[in-house]
Amino acid sequence: ATFEQRYATPVYSFLLYYIKLVFPHPLTHDYYYNQIPLIEFSDIKFLSSALITLCLLGIALNQLKRRTLISYGILYFFITFSVVSNLLFSVGIIMNERFLFMPSLGFCILLSAGFHYLYATKRLNTYALSFLAGLVVFLYSVKTIARNTTWKDNLTLFLTDVKYSPNSAKVNTSAGGDLLAASDNEADSIKRRQMIEESISYLSKALSIYPDNHNTLLLMGNAQYKYYKSADAALPFYKKIIELKKGGEFLAYQNAANLLYGEKRYEEAVRYYLGAASLQPNNKDMLVRLSESYAECGKPDSALLYAVHTLQLHPEDPVVLHLIGKIYGKYLNRLAEAIPYLQKAVQLKPAEVAYLEDLGVAYGLSGNYDAAIETMNKILSINPNYKPAYINLSISYRNKGDIKTAEALMNKAMQLP
Repeated sequence: ATFEQRYATPVYSFLLYYIKLVFPHPLTHDYYYNQIPLIEFSDIKFLSSALITLCLLGIALNQLKRRTLISYGILYFFITFSVVSNLLFSVGIIMNERFLFMPSLGFCILLSAGFHYLYATKRLNTYALSFLAGLVVFLYSVKTIARNTTWKDNLTLFLTDVKYSPNSAKVNTSAGGDLLAASDNEADSIKRRQMIEESISYLSKALSIYPDNHNTLLLMGNAQYKYYKSADAALPFYKKIIELKKGGEFLAYQNAANLLYGEKRYEEAVRYYLGAASLQPNNKDMLVRLSESYAECGKPDSALLYAVHTLQLHPEDPVVLHLIGKIYGKYLNRLAEAIPYLQKAVQLKPAEVAYLEDLGVAYGLSGNYDAAIETMNKILSINPNYKPAYINLSISYRNKGDIKTAEALMNKAMQLP
């Protein structure tokens, strides 16, 4: 903001506060950028607000010596309001209704003083005055109770207030993001798709207000993938976050890499995993996925390099031990080096079927059929209907020359789904 905008806009917000005190509708929790556009000193909004504010202060100072309730109420309002007014220092947002919590007592004092004046001067009889006071209390109470339901949960709050703060990038982002998250729990596929569409519309509005908001860009990327089921739909938004370098780059790298990995586009995934790993070099999940991506795109040496590096950071992690064993066995065909890592992974997590299966296969390929059979039987003790275990058992028995048992096991495997 320019110097003029820096001070003219907060002064204009005073007028909005006055109106909300008298007529608190509609209420919203959000006045972030750009719900209240910046204005200059020449704007009628600034001039009107400044004039009303000066008049109120003039009345307060004029009655200060007489110590009237009017003077006290006005001064109490402005003294408590000063710390959130944005004139002494910036509070990070032009306006927020909650900032009036303390200052509103000054308004209540003024309102009470007004009723007292009407009573003392007998401008209204007792019945009319009681009716008027009761009406004010009733209307404000109804508004308070009605507003409470809006705070049921985040999604209700955001979807309600986005109607009253339509030009706020923040509330549009919040509404879009929470609606997107809620769609994950919607069983009806048609309704879920409608929720994602609505989420995209809110996020699009947010980006039209603030195109470089990395939180909105990240959510938009996620929404595009959920809607189109394609990494290509999401990648432009993640790429923009990375290019902006204003925050959120790690999540952008991670999400892009994971989507590409899921589509088996391993070479592209490698580039994004490298970006994520450069920002969080000790992140085990990123290093493991990077290693797996290298292995899948035919670069087992690079895969092994990152897997070994990850093991140095996490020496007793069964996931990393299994990964190294898998690289040695499946991609480098170095079974003698694979087996010790697979054995340790199984030792650390003995009920993990994937670890047992790879260890059993490694035993079988290295000619240790008895060890392979023993390992596959451990799998069946955990999951009696695990089809690959029966197939691998059949192969091991056939290699040992026990054709009858091998055929029986293969027949059992064929009966399983």
